[in-house]
Amino acid sequence: DRARLAEVYKLMDEGVEFANAQKWIEATDAFDKVLARSPVFERRKEMVKAYVERAKLSEAKDPAAALELLRKALRLDPKGEGSKKIEADIAYLEGMALIEKGTPDKFPLQKALEINPNHDRAKRAIAELEQERVAPKKSFVKRYVAAGGVGFAALIAMIALVRIKPRKRAEQTVGAPTDTNVTPPPAEGA
Repeated sequence: DRARLAEVYKLMDEGVEFANAQKWIEATDAFDKVLARSPVFERRKEMVKAYVERAKLSEAKDPAAALELLRKALRLDPKGEGSKKIEADIAYLEGMALIEKGTPDKFPLQKALEINPNHDRAKRAIAELEQERVAPKKSFVKRYVAAGGVGFAALIAMIALVRIKPRKRAEQTVGAPTDTNVTPPPAEGA
């Protein structure tokens, strides 16, 4: 058990060094290893800043990853001094995710402002929603193309079915006996 704890402390120290050097990705990777080995590690609060900073780095390219990093930071220190700001950022990113999906909802953005009245990005997003400048970002082109493809496939299938049925009927009648070439059964007694 001491060897495992020694490894955990070594990883924690590495993470702290990376965080001091503002190498947020490396720091959070080290902290993830610490948490995997000791989920209730007593120095969890020291990890929060690295997760928050990494979330800031990834927000533009991958908002979902940023949201997950912020949630992890909040779990590490739910009552810490920066927890309200983290909660507000989480609510803001949830609101922006809804806008991105094409289902804008002001509630998460308003929640961000309730938690942090100075949250400028939430204020701007609400203002844009109220001015109806935020159009759904989801494109319906893919849906229309898919529907057209299904319709086209159905049309081809119907044409194929119509053409196959007369062929089968013709094939059945080619070898089928007709009235002219049927020989009557021999009479009884003849």
